[in-house]
Amino acid sequence: LMPELGKQKALDQYISGEFSQTPEEFLPAESSKGGSLGVDVALDVIDDSLSYIRGKLGEIRMNSNDENNSIFLTPEQEEKKLNQLRRDLEQRRKALLLKEVERKKIAAAEKAKEEKEKRADEKLKSEERVELKKIIAKAAKGEKVDIQINSDPVMESKPEEKGRLANALSSASEGAMVGIQSAVSSAWQSVVSKGKTKDEEEWIVVCPKTRVSPGEVYPVVAGGLDLLIIGSKDGTKIHCITNSCSHLGTPLETGIIERRPCPKRTGPKRPSNSLSTDDITRESINDGCQDCIVCPLHRTAFALDTGEVVGEWCPYPPFLGNMMGTVKKRNDLTTFQMRTRGKNIEIK
Repeated sequence: LMPELGKQKALDQYISGEFSQTPEEFLPAESSKGGSLGVDVALDVIDDSLSYIRGKLGEIRMNSNDENNSIFLTPEQEEKKLNQLRRDLEQRRKALLLKEVERKKIAAAEKAKEEKEKRADEKLKSEERVELKKIIAKAAKGEKVDIQINSDPVMESKPEEKGRLANALSSASEGAMVGIQSAVSSAWQSVVSKGKTKDEEEWIVVCPKTRVSPGEVYPVVAGGLDLLIIGSKDGTKIHCITNSCSHLGTPLETGIIERRPCPKRTGPKRPSNSLSTDDITRESINDGCQDCIVCPLHRTAFALDTGEVVGEWCPYPPFLGNMMGTVKKRNDLTTFQMRTRGKNIEIK
């Protein structure tokens, strides 16, 4: 196409007056460059060029079999294609709507079936409860109870209901036996508890003896109290303290166990509530220090033996901790008396 387009451009330039002579492209082969060309010959050349271009474009359209390529579609073909796409989309939309309606119908039918079965089951259970109440009432009065499940025509026609009622009766009898055993057990416990002293009733079990390892902090809840069962680092003692700092009530279970120097005393020594492990394989450390638990918030140290404050009250953070310490006066930690009974540790 390029040579033909070149001829078209040369002709336009000749007609517009840019060239005084006929362009070389329109001269016959036997003509010279300086020759003159008539108007008829020029028009014939233009017609030939346009015919050649039309022919080439027609070949391109005829050779293109790709109807989806919009470059080679006529406006009529494009409109036809768009209309077909619209029809396809509308059909798909209608199919999806029909499918959704069908799904909702099936779901509604299944829900109605489940509700019907549920109501029937509740009605059957209610009837069973009424029947059981009648039987239990007769048995309580000492009357003879005659259970004839097989004589009921309804039960004969529905073996699953007959089995369900039989299971219910069996469960009722088992429940009655359990209730009787529970009553006897409660009566026995009341008789046994009468023989206990007031001191015996104050002791409660907190954990097994083997549960606490040396240096371990074990949180428990006993008697409605949050407690900490702590093993000494040397493994010779077990301590029980409240799991709450005496300053602001901060939980102490995340506090660290440290050995700190024992304070010098001028008065009588405070008694210890700790429990000895009686482990002959371990020996207590006599270094003038004692095991203490340190509050994780303001780092106040409490002696595990007595619960006394060891060192400074609320030393952390500097300055601010001392100011916070003025909110509540220096106060010792609560400890609990301990003993062993069998495999368990008890506190008072």
